[in-house]
Amino acid sequence: MTALATVTLNGALGKKFGRKWQLAVESVTEALQLIEANKPGVNAWMRANMAKFDRYHIKVERHDGSISEVSQQELCMTSAGLKSITITPVIAGAG
Repeated sequence: MTALATVTLNGALGKKFGRKWQLAVESVTEALQLIEANKPGVNAWMRANMAKFDRYHIKVERHDGSISEVSQQELCMTSAGLKSITITPVIAGAG
């Protein structure tokens, strides 16, 4: 059984869809799918706001203590032992 991971949605994304989620997931994509199932519209909102938020900073922490940033190519990669996922919308033009 997959352990629960804390998924944190920051900024406008968290305000609209809930800041903290406890989910049994093994990837960022799986986390977003479960949030979408419970709060329909999260994926559409992310696409619709691409002009304002040109990307999303995604940080993953594992139970072994390792922390990494996830690129768009790695979103679907599974990773046992996820402790937390943090997704932060980055305003277009922000460094």
